[in-house]
Amino acid sequence: MVSYDFYQNVYMGNALSEHAFPAAIARAEEWLQMLERTCTVTAAGPDSRSLALCAIAEEMVRYRKHRQVVQESAGGVSVRYESAGSLDKMLLSCAKIYLRICRGVAQ
Repeated sequence: MVSYDFYQNVYMGNALSEHAFPAAIARAEEWLQMLERTCTVTAAGPDSRSLALCAIAEEMVRYRKHRQVVQESAGGVSVRYESAGSLDKMLLSCAKIYLRICRGVAQ
């Protein structure tokens, strides 16, 4: 698991508080593991996976705070946000900065 010290001092992150970090990094790890079940993911360097997790965690938190409303209703109070598909695209972009990702799992 990536430490908050790594996040602050190696990744140089400041978007996540120490309190919010464990949950955010755990969600990032779950997302990356899901990606690894369908794609071949290789690290470019020794810290690449940890750096990718930090970037993914920050993007997940940023997305939840700033996601776009695509439909609103007033009568029955209904709000619909942009789809999770757009989040997956953003997370994949974050991961590709640090990791090599190819479709299909190597046998």
